[in-house]
Amino acid sequence: MNSIGARNENQSQQARAESLLARQKIKKLVLMHNHDDSNVKTKNRVEKTREAGMKTAQRLRAMAALCRQSAALRPDRSWRLLAEAEYWEHLAATALSRDVEDCSTSRRDAA
Repeated sequence: MNSIGARNENQSQQARAESLLARQKIKKLVLMHNHDDSNVKTKNRVEKTREAGMKTAQRLRAMAALCRQSAALRPDRSWRLLAEAEYWEHLAATALSRDVEDCSTSRRDAA
């Protein structure tokens, strides 16, 4: 039992050492390529804005899809639900175009 316990302890120490070494390598790579991080900060801001815009558009399109599904299940209200689906699609398109415009504006400002 002692040899098994010692072997497990040795393996866990080795795994921790490898993990620490891997983290140190990653830090060194980031620091070597990132002397002036102004471009990186701008890029991160643009990517976060783009992601938020995509999630918003995705959520709005999901609402449109729900309206279309409801219209298929409720023929008596289908005209109203289809109009609402068109409204959600319009909002998604507007949100996407606004976010693309914001991203291109922030890229021009960064340059």
